[in-house]
Parts: sequence; C-alpha cells; structure tokens
Amino acid sequence: MILRSWSARAPIGNTAAFLDTFKSSILPHMEGFPGYRGCYLLRREEDDQVHIQVLSLWNSPAAVEGFAGTDALTAVVSPAVADLMTDYDTEVRHETVVLDTVTGHDEDPATPKQEDPS
Repeated sequence: MILRSWSARAPIGNTAAFLDTFKSSILPHMEGFPGYRGCYLLRREEDDQVHIQVLSLWNSPAAVEGFAGTDALTAVVSPAVADLMTDYDTEVRHETVVLDTVTGHDEDPATPKQEDPS
C-alpha cells in the first residue's frame, strides 16, 4: 500500500471553503480511481494560517499513476484549491505502508512486493 502525502497553507478564513471543496469535488474524484483506499485530511493552525495535509492511500504505485499520471510525484491541485491557498506543495511524497493498525494492513518489508494491477 502506498501513502501519498501533500501539504499546503491557507488563511484560516479559507478553511471551510477548502473543506467544502475537498468533500464535494476532490474526494469524489479520488474515489473514482481503481486502487484508491481512502485518505486522511489533517489540519494544524499556526497564527493566522492553517497547515493542511492530505494523506491518501493507494493499493500500488500503478494505482497512484492512474490518478496522478506518469509523473506521479507531481501534485494534482485544482485551480479552485490553488486559489484558496497561501502556498502548496507542487510535488508529493510517496511512502510504502509497512504496518497499518487501523485497517489491518501488514506488509513484511523483507518480502518482495508483488505488483497489484489496480
């Protein structure tokens, strides 16, 4: 399983608009891709800004590529979201999930990963 991490900063006053946009368009868009497993949306307030982090979970690198395209480390940011942000990552990070006690995913890092077609 792959964790895709993206972060941004926005004025605190834009938090509700971002959450509405995330729920109404970004989340349904991600849910439409094979291999999408879910996500976490995190926030942390700092002075007059809010730090936002989106952690999405995918079955495989191929599933991420289905969502993000062949340059899978490039962030997928809609113009509507970009307009709400003070700044945001243009690139994302990918990590392999080795143990997930929430969903029960357990991958032995010593065992070679077989590619999941989705």
